[in-house]
Amino acid sequence: MSIPKSFSTQFGRRAADREQLLSIRLPLVYHEDYSPPFPAGHRFPMEKFRLLHEHLSASGVLGADNWHRPELCPDELLALAHAPDYIRAFQAGELAPPLQRQLGLPWSEALARRHGILHHTATQVWQELGLN
Repeated sequence: MSIPKSFSTQFGRRAADREQLLSIRLPLVYHEDYSPPFPAGHRFPMEKFRLLHEHLSASGVLGADNWHRPELCPDELLALAHAPDYIRAFQAGELAPPLQRQLGLPWSEALARRHGILHHTATQVWQELGLN
């Protein structure tokens, strides 16, 4: 993997400095459901998460040793932050139109999985990584 010139300037030009930079393995959290399909032209660039994951994997920054994949969040954990009726309606795609508009995102099963992963278990994974 090559180091951009900006890194060379910031961290020195010695090969040892570059090798030290490459040896830092930042823990990264990613799940395939972070990028559910959205209608063409939607204002939120959801694909950016998948594209970043692909780029970091291809460049060697992301590997099996530093990739952490969160699991689906159990309803009991979701209930600590959301009302049970909201959880049920969101998961079933039955939110009232005003609540759906507040989300600003078109509902899909993939979005429901993303919501449960991204907003809850990914945060929990990051907290655990930070404590270790």
